[in-house]
Amino acid sequence: MALLEDRMSGGHPSNVHPRVELVKDAFATMAALDLNGYLMFFSDDVEHVLAPLPKITGKKSLRPALARGFRACVSGLTVSPLSVVQQGDSVISDRVDIAKLGPLWVRFRIKATMKFVDDKVVFWRDSIDYLSLIGWSLRGVVGILIPSLRPQPPATG
Repeated sequence: MALLEDRMSGGHPSNVHPRVELVKDAFATMAALDLNGYLMFFSDDVEHVLAPLPKITGKKSLRPALARGFRACVSGLTVSPLSVVQQGDSVISDRVDIAKLGPLWVRFRIKATMKFVDDKVVFWRDSIDYLSLIGWSLRGVVGILIPSLRPQPPATG
């Protein structure tokens, strides 16, 4: 049985479902920069969208696109889910990521929708909050000179 802390999201009980847990596990493999592990969550014919970029269809096409992003995060990636909820066959999430690109740390907020068939993701759409990306990127540049000002994950609790 999962601990109560595992069932909390932003101080409120989340609607814990197996697919919510799958998405949280996918986020953990993403944060570990484990490309092979991350791709295991997707169906072979997945449609992946990072708005406003064009849709990528199929796991074989998704692999090289994700590999570039994973390689760019040479210093690490922090993934902090703010909420993850299931509605029918879909999971909707709100998270904050910090991409650590050497000395430049960039924080951005992402809203995502994932659709499942047989516990495999068949559709994943990430929408980045570009205003937060711009603001936190500027702070990330300042953080190169003053590391204490680097973007940090949101406080939990």
